[in-house]
Amino acid sequence: MQTELNGLQQSDLREWMQTINEPAFRGSQLFTHFHKHGQTDLSYITGFGEALRKKVAANGRVDGAEIIRTLPAKNGRSIKYGLRLSDDRIVEAVFMRYPTHNTLCISTQVGCAMGCAFCASTKDGLIRNLRTGEMTAQVYATERASGETIQNLVLMGIGEPLQNYTNTVAALRILHDPDGKGMSYRNISLSTCGIVPNMRRLAEEDMPINLVISLHAANDRKRREIMPIAEHYTIQEVIAAADDYFEKTGRRISYEYTLIPGVNDTENDLKELIQLLKGRQAHVNLIAYHPIKEYQKTRPDATALQRFSARLNAGGIRTTVRKSIGLEEQGACGQLRAQENRRQEVQYGNSDKNR
Repeated sequence: MQTELNGLQQSDLREWMQTINEPAFRGSQLFTHFHKHGQTDLSYITGFGEALRKKVAANGRVDGAEIIRTLPAKNGRSIKYGLRLSDDRIVEAVFMRYPTHNTLCISTQVGCAMGCAFCASTKDGLIRNLRTGEMTAQVYATERASGETIQNLVLMGIGEPLQNYTNTVAALRILHDPDGKGMSYRNISLSTCGIVPNMRRLAEEDMPINLVISLHAANDRKRREIMPIAEHYTIQEVIAAADDYFEKTGRRISYEYTLIPGVNDTENDLKELIQLLKGRQAHVNLIAYHPIKEYQKTRPDATALQRFSARLNAGGIRTTVRKSIGLEEQGACGQLRAQENRRQEVQYGNSDKNR
């Protein structure tokens, strides 16, 4: 398989240029084309003659992400995109406008192997990991489509980032490179279900991004019921790895807690969560469960969310309720991809599952 050029660090791209008997500086020019100008089409690169463009194209490839579905929120604050990859697989990205900045949520895998009961993106299982260039391409495709600059990045879309560790870390280094997008690590957040060995590995990367733990339960029995990953790593193991990450990076840990009525919203759940996190540099992001057809639970009302949040804050756990971004239709992670797969299956007889 040809080398994925837009998935290479700048230094590697310079070396690659020399392997095709071109000067190293051409690699820096190509890196700038991909990651400062956000281009995936080699025909637009400045400073390259036709012969050089053809030579590069013959020896390497560029992985893009084409927007095929756009789902804007009624309040104008967000847009969900369906993106098609080079093998026709579908992923999602969500563009969110805030008063001071724009944030993009990207996918790191096609499908997901984690099997969380409440998440639509995992229902068809894991198809494959995204390549490095496919992750960065989501950023540039949405910037072109929205006409706006993305300042913040969250890896909370389809997939478990730490299961695709090597490609994910490479993509973040590329996005951080000052000769490319130059995104601050402090503006990047990565959400994980708790792959403990790779949480500890990430702490050693000298990459102080914000680590977010998908917790969703405060005891192992209940967490195993809704998150199969809990069969492999206990809550105490996850918390210990998170504490280690904080000690090495100085970055406060956030814990996501999706409130699911009748599952994890009892008085005992509340007390256990306070006991678990009290005294730690932790923040709880409380999320309203977004119903999916595969998990027939109701959405908590605003009063229940605010009450749970207030009790956590009163117990010494800093908590905020995640505000709705206005995507009520197909708003849950993975729902737009699933809908697009069903459409393609009806129209063309293929989908992610049988492609």
